[in-house]
Amino acid sequence: MTRLHVAIGVVWLISTSTLSAIAQSGDLRHNAVFLEGLGSGGLYSINYDRTIASACLRAGVSYAAFNVGGDRLTLVTAPAAVTYLFGTGPVRFETGGAVMLFHWTLAPASNLSVGPRLVWTYGATAILGLRYTSPAGFLFRLTFTPVIMRADPDGGTFAPGPWGGASLGYAF
Repeated sequence: MTRLHVAIGVVWLISTSTLSAIAQSGDLRHNAVFLEGLGSGGLYSINYDRTIASACLRAGVSYAAFNVGGDRLTLVTAPAAVTYLFGTGPVRFETGGAVMLFHWTLAPASNLSVGPRLVWTYGATAILGLRYTSPAGFLFRLTFTPVIMRADPDGGTFAPGPWGGASLGYAF
């Protein structure tokens, strides 16, 4: 089976499930875009969220650049999450998990012959929180997202830690 057949099958499955969920619930707000401060994306992330029945699939991206002691640090993160919404009405409990891909580059300003250090690493978070969606589409999320991250890409050690975030956006 080719990759094209698999992709067509996945799109068909998601679209039929989505149409069924919309027909059953009568709710047309199954998409959301939001800015998350802290949370699963690190410092911040811009996210797209798709709700199918009570399950949410989310993908996001973040970019930040800093000068650290004269060196240039660039950080790109990409969180992907699956959560489940409990309850009915505008305020719902959200629980699930996310994986995070981190790419950072440290470009030394003092010794350009060394070149930048490129590092890929990853982590995971649990997601526990509240999600408010107003009738007009305003979205607010407040989450606790404890993280475990590969702290040393060379040595493979993992570092756990408490973390949390807040999100503002629009559901449509």
